[in-house]
Amino acid sequence: MRNPDLVIIALLLSYVIDGTVYSQVTCRRATSREWHTQPKNISVRWTLMENTCSSLTQCWSRQTETNGHLWTTGPYHFPQLCPLEFQLGDVMFVSADRTLEQYGIHLIIVSKEEFENCLILEPQKEQLVFANSINGTLRVETKWLKTGMNYFTVVHRGSSHLCRLGLRIALLVKPQHCQSSPLLRLCSGNGECRTTFKDDSFSCQCHKHFSGRYCENIDGCYEQPCLNGGTCLSKRTAYTDLPPYECLCSSPFTGKRNIDECSSNPSSNQVTVIIRFYIKC
Repeated sequence: MRNPDLVIIALLLSYVIDGTVYSQVTCRRATSREWHTQPKNISVRWTLMENTCSSLTQCWSRQTETNGHLWTTGPYHFPQLCPLEFQLGDVMFVSADRTLEQYGIHLIIVSKEEFENCLILEPQKEQLVFANSINGTLRVETKWLKTGMNYFTVVHRGSSHLCRLGLRIALLVKPQHCQSSPLLRLCSGNGECRTTFKDDSFSCQCHKHFSGRYCENIDGCYEQPCLNGGTCLSKRTAYTDLPPYECLCSSPFTGKRNIDECSSNPSSNQVTVIIRFYIKC
Protein backbone atom coordinates (compact mmCIF):
# COMPACT_ATOMS: atom_id res chain seq x y z
CA MET A 1 0.00 0.00 0.00
CA ARG A 2 1.35 3.45 -0.93
CA ASN A 3 2.13 6.02 1.75
CA PRO A 4 -0.48 8.81 1.36
CA ASP A 5 2.07 11.48 2.26
CA LEU A 6 4.42 10.31 -0.48
CA VAL A 7 1.57 10.29 -2.96
CA ILE A 8 0.66 13.88 -2.10
CA ILE A 9 4.31 14.95 -2.42
CA ALA A 10 4.46 13.31 -5.84
CA LEU A 11 1.19 15.04 -6.76
CA LEU A 12 2.56 18.47 -5.84
CA LEU A 13 5.80 17.77 -7.69
CA SER A 14 3.78 17.03 -10.81
CA TYR A 15 2.40 20.57 -10.73
CA VAL A 16 5.92 21.98 -10.55
CA ILE A 17 7.05 19.78 -13.41
CA ASP A 18 4.09 20.98 -15.48
CA GLY A 19 5.25 24.55 -14.91
CA THR A 20 2.33 25.55 -12.69
CA VAL A 21 2.55 27.40 -9.41
CA TYR A 22 0.32 26.75 -6.45
CA SER A 23 -0.99 30.21 -5.57
CA GLN A 24 -3.74 31.86 -3.60
CA VAL A 25 -6.01 34.66 -4.76
CA THR A 26 -8.50 37.18 -3.49
CA CYS A 27 -11.88 35.89 -4.64
CA ARG A 28 -14.02 38.19 -6.75
CA ARG A 29 -17.74 38.53 -6.22
CA ALA A 30 -20.47 41.05 -6.91
CA THR A 31 -21.89 42.92 -3.93
CA SER A 32 -25.38 42.74 -5.45
CA ARG A 33 -26.92 40.49 -8.10
CA GLU A 34 -30.27 40.46 -9.91
CA TRP A 35 -32.31 37.28 -10.37
CA HIS A 36 -31.96 35.87 -13.88
CA THR A 37 -35.11 34.32 -15.30
CA GLN A 38 -33.27 31.51 -17.09
CA PRO A 39 -30.95 29.04 -15.26
CA LYS A 40 -27.24 29.49 -15.82
CA ASN A 41 -24.54 26.89 -16.31
CA ILE A 42 -21.76 27.29 -13.74
CA SER A 43 -18.50 25.38 -14.03
CA VAL A 44 -16.33 24.35 -11.09
CA ARG A 45 -12.84 23.18 -11.96
CA TRP A 46 -10.99 21.19 -9.32
CA THR A 47 -7.38 22.27 -9.37
CA LEU A 48 -4.63 23.51 -7.07
CA MET A 49 -3.49 26.01 -9.67
CA GLU A 50 -6.10 28.74 -9.28
CA ASN A 51 -9.03 30.17 -7.27
CA THR A 52 -7.70 29.04 -3.89
CA CYS A 53 -8.05 31.25 -0.82
CA SER A 54 -6.96 30.73 2.77
CA SER A 55 -8.18 33.68 4.85
CA LEU A 56 -11.35 35.62 5.55
CA THR A 57 -10.07 38.59 3.55
CA GLN A 58 -9.01 36.48 0.58
CA CYS A 59 -12.18 34.41 0.43
CA TRP A 60 -14.59 37.31 0.89
CA SER A 61 -12.89 40.14 -1.02
CA ARG A 62 -12.46 42.39 2.03
CA GLN A 63 -16.05 41.78 3.09
CA THR A 64 -15.09 40.63 6.56
CA GLU A 65 -18.63 40.88 7.92
CA THR A 66 -19.97 37.44 7.04
CA ASN A 67 -23.49 36.13 7.24
CA GLY A 68 -23.33 34.53 10.67
CA HIS A 69 -25.58 31.53 10.05
CA LEU A 70 -24.54 30.83 6.47
CA TRP A 71 -21.10 31.88 5.33
CA THR A 72 -19.18 31.29 8.53
CA THR A 73 -16.81 28.47 7.67
CA GLY A 74 -14.93 28.26 10.94
CA PRO A 75 -11.24 28.99 11.45
CA TYR A 76 -9.24 28.87 8.25
CA HIS A 77 -6.99 25.95 9.15
CA PHE A 78 -6.88 24.91 5.50
CA PRO A 79 -7.27 26.72 2.17
CA GLN A 80 -10.36 26.26 0.01
CA LEU A 81 -11.62 27.03 -3.47
CA CYS A 82 -13.35 30.39 -3.77
CA PRO A 83 -16.90 30.09 -2.36
CA LEU A 84 -19.73 30.37 -4.89
CA GLU A 85 -23.33 31.59 -4.94
CA PHE A 86 -25.95 29.86 -7.07
CA GLN A 87 -29.53 30.85 -7.61
CA LEU A 88 -31.98 27.99 -7.28
CA GLY A 89 -32.22 26.22 -10.62
CA ASP A 90 -28.70 26.94 -11.84
CA VAL A 91 -26.83 23.98 -13.35
CA MET A 92 -23.41 22.93 -12.02
CA PHE A 93 -20.72 21.27 -14.11
CA VAL A 94 -17.47 19.95 -12.63
CA SER A 95 -14.14 18.92 -14.08
CA ALA A 96 -10.61 18.33 -12.83
CA ASP A 97 -7.24 19.36 -14.20
CA ARG A 98 -5.16 16.76 -15.97
CA THR A 99 -3.04 15.82 -12.97
CA LEU A 100 -5.97 15.27 -10.63
CA GLU A 101 -7.97 13.48 -13.30
CA GLN A 102 -5.14 11.00 -13.80
CA TYR A 103 -4.68 10.69 -10.05
CA GLY A 104 -8.34 9.71 -9.66
CA ILE A 105 -10.58 11.81 -7.42
CA HIS A 106 -14.16 11.36 -6.26
CA LEU A 107 -16.49 14.29 -5.59
CA ILE A 108 -18.41 13.95 -2.32
CA ILE A 109 -20.82 16.08 -0.33
CA VAL A 110 -19.89 16.63 3.32
CA SER A 111 -21.23 18.21 6.48
CA LYS A 112 -20.17 21.64 7.73
CA GLU A 113 -17.96 20.03 10.37
CA GLU A 114 -16.32 17.72 7.85
CA PHE A 115 -15.76 20.69 5.56
CA GLU A 116 -14.22 22.91 8.22
CA ASN A 117 -11.88 20.29 9.65
CA CYS A 118 -11.39 18.00 6.63
CA LEU A 119 -12.59 15.06 8.68
CA ILE A 120 -13.10 12.64 5.84
CA LEU A 121 -12.63 8.94 6.30
CA GLU A 122 -13.87 6.45 3.76
CA PRO A 123 -16.88 8.23 2.19
CA GLN A 124 -20.29 6.62 2.38
CA LYS A 125 -22.13 5.64 -0.79
CA GLU A 126 -24.74 8.34 -0.21
CA GLN A 127 -21.98 10.99 -0.19
CA LEU A 128 -20.70 10.15 -3.67
CA VAL A 129 -21.94 12.69 -6.21
CA PHE A 130 -20.81 10.41 -9.04
CA ALA A 131 -20.34 6.67 -8.99
CA ASN A 132 -16.93 6.96 -10.62
CA SER A 133 -14.01 9.35 -10.41
CA ILE A 134 -14.15 12.69 -12.21
CA ASN A 135 -13.31 12.23 -15.88
CA GLY A 136 -14.07 14.99 -18.35
CA THR A 137 -16.87 17.47 -17.65
CA LEU A 138 -19.77 16.10 -15.61
CA ARG A 139 -23.15 17.57 -14.75
CA VAL A 140 -24.18 17.56 -11.09
CA GLU A 141 -27.76 16.44 -10.48
CA THR A 142 -30.04 19.04 -8.94
CA LYS A 143 -30.61 16.89 -5.85
CA TRP A 144 -27.10 17.81 -4.67
CA LEU A 145 -27.78 21.55 -4.85
CA LYS A 146 -30.33 22.18 -2.13
CA THR A 147 -31.42 25.58 -0.89
CA GLY A 148 -28.90 26.89 1.63
CA MET A 149 -25.28 25.89 2.19
CA ASN A 150 -23.76 22.91 0.43
CA TYR A 151 -20.24 21.64 1.11
CA PHE A 152 -18.15 19.56 -1.28
CA THR A 153 -14.66 18.12 -1.36
CA VAL A 154 -12.77 15.49 -3.32
CA VAL A 155 -11.08 12.35 -2.01
CA HIS A 156 -8.71 9.71 -3.25
CA ARG A 157 -9.20 6.35 -1.56
CA GLY A 158 -10.69 8.00 1.52
CA SER A 159 -7.72 10.29 2.19
CA SER A 160 -8.39 13.83 3.52
CA HIS A 161 -5.08 15.17 2.21
CA LEU A 162 -6.66 16.75 -0.88
CA CYS A 163 -9.15 18.59 1.32
CA ARG A 164 -6.33 19.95 3.46
CA LEU A 165 -4.53 21.19 0.36
CA GLY A 166 -7.58 23.29 -0.55
CA LEU A 167 -9.73 21.03 -2.69
CA ARG A 168 -13.00 21.85 -0.94
CA ILE A 169 -15.71 24.37 -1.75
CA ALA A 170 -18.76 25.95 -0.10
CA LEU A 171 -21.80 26.69 -2.29
CA LEU A 172 -24.76 28.80 -1.23
CA VAL A 173 -27.94 28.15 -3.22
CA LYS A 174 -30.41 31.04 -3.01
CA PRO A 175 -34.14 30.89 -3.79
CA GLN A 176 -36.19 33.95 -4.73
CA HIS A 177 -39.09 35.43 -2.76
CA CYS A 178 -40.16 37.99 -5.35
CA GLN A 179 -43.59 36.76 -6.43
CA SER A 180 -46.61 35.35 -4.62
CA SER A 181 -47.44 33.17 -7.63
CA PRO A 182 -45.41 31.91 -10.60
CA LEU A 183 -48.06 33.52 -12.81
CA LEU A 184 -47.27 37.02 -11.53
CA ARG A 185 -44.40 39.27 -12.55
CA LEU A 186 -41.35 39.50 -10.32
CA CYS A 187 -41.89 42.28 -7.78
CA SER A 188 -45.21 43.06 -9.52
CA GLY A 189 -43.19 44.78 -12.25
CA ASN A 190 -42.51 47.61 -9.79
CA GLY A 191 -39.05 46.67 -8.54
CA GLU A 192 -36.00 44.45 -8.96
CA CYS A 193 -35.49 40.96 -7.55
CA ARG A 194 -31.98 41.18 -6.07
CA THR A 195 -29.66 39.72 -3.47
CA THR A 196 -26.60 40.97 -1.64
CA PHE A 197 -23.63 39.16 -0.20
CA LYS A 198 -25.21 38.88 3.25
CA ASP A 199 -28.63 37.63 2.07
CA ASP A 200 -29.67 33.99 1.93
CA SER A 201 -32.27 34.63 -0.81
CA PHE A 202 -33.39 37.07 -3.49
CA SER A 203 -36.01 39.66 -2.50
CA CYS A 204 -37.66 42.72 -3.96
CA GLN A 205 -36.08 46.14 -4.03
CA CYS A 206 -39.00 48.39 -4.91
CA HIS A 207 -38.94 51.39 -7.17
CA LYS A 208 -39.93 54.80 -5.86
CA HIS A 209 -43.61 55.06 -4.87
CA PHE A 210 -43.92 51.29 -4.28
CA SER A 211 -43.64 49.12 -1.17
CA GLY A 212 -44.59 45.70 0.18
CA ARG A 213 -42.90 42.30 -0.03
CA TYR A 214 -43.73 42.06 -3.73
CA CYS A 215 -43.85 45.84 -4.39
CA GLU A 216 -47.63 45.41 -4.64
CA ASN A 217 -48.43 48.60 -2.75
CA ILE A 218 -48.22 52.06 -4.23
CA ASP A 219 -47.82 55.28 -2.25
CA GLY A 220 -49.96 57.64 -4.28
CA CYS A 221 -49.28 60.45 -1.83
CA TYR A 222 -45.50 60.27 -2.22
CA GLU A 223 -45.34 63.57 -4.16
CA GLN A 224 -48.07 65.27 -2.10
CA PRO A 225 -50.51 65.75 -5.01
CA CYS A 226 -53.31 67.42 -3.03
CA LEU A 227 -52.96 71.22 -3.08
CA ASN A 228 -54.37 73.99 -0.92
CA GLY A 229 -54.10 72.04 2.34
CA GLY A 230 -56.01 68.99 1.12
CA THR A 231 -55.46 65.63 2.80
CA CYS A 232 -54.16 62.81 0.61
CA LEU A 233 -55.39 59.25 1.09
CA SER A 234 -53.25 56.63 -0.62
CA LYS A 235 -54.81 53.57 -2.25
CA ARG A 236 -52.32 50.85 -1.40
CA THR A 237 -52.51 48.49 -4.33
CA ALA A 238 -50.55 48.32 -7.56
CA TYR A 239 -52.63 45.62 -9.21
CA THR A 240 -55.38 47.89 -10.62
CA ASP A 241 -55.56 50.76 -13.08
CA LEU A 242 -57.48 52.93 -10.62
CA PRO A 243 -55.89 56.20 -9.48
CA PRO A 244 -53.51 55.68 -6.55
CA TYR A 245 -54.90 58.37 -4.24
CA GLU A 246 -57.89 60.41 -3.09
CA CYS A 247 -57.96 64.01 -1.90
CA LEU A 248 -60.00 65.23 1.05
CA CYS A 249 -60.60 68.89 0.26
CA SER A 250 -61.87 71.33 2.89
CA SER A 251 -64.02 74.27 1.80
CA PRO A 252 -63.78 76.76 0.32
CA PHE A 253 -62.01 74.38 -2.06
CA THR A 254 -63.83 71.79 -4.09
CA GLY A 255 -63.08 69.67 -7.08
CA LYS A 256 -64.63 67.70 -9.87
CA ARG A 257 -63.78 64.46 -11.56
CA ASN A 258 -60.58 64.63 -13.65
CA ILE A 259 -60.01 68.30 -12.80
CA ASP A 260 -56.40 69.02 -12.01
CA GLU A 261 -56.95 71.12 -8.92
CA CYS A 262 -59.68 72.14 -6.51
CA SER A 263 -61.16 75.59 -7.21
CA SER A 264 -62.52 78.09 -4.75
CA ASN A 265 -66.21 77.66 -3.89
CA PRO A 266 -67.41 80.34 -1.40
CA SER A 267 -70.94 78.88 -1.28
CA SER A 268 -69.79 75.46 -0.03
CA ASN A 269 -70.68 76.36 3.62
CA GLN A 270 -67.46 74.75 4.93
CA VAL A 271 -68.54 71.23 3.91
CA THR A 272 -65.68 68.69 3.51
CA VAL A 273 -65.77 67.07 0.10
CA ILE A 274 -64.04 63.77 -0.71
CA ILE A 275 -62.53 64.10 -4.16
CA ARG A 276 -61.76 60.77 -5.77
CA PHE A 277 -59.56 59.96 -8.77
CA TYR A 278 -56.60 62.21 -9.73
CA ILE A 279 -57.70 65.47 -8.16
CA LYS A 280 -55.57 68.10 -6.45
CA CYS A 281 -57.11 70.33 -3.85
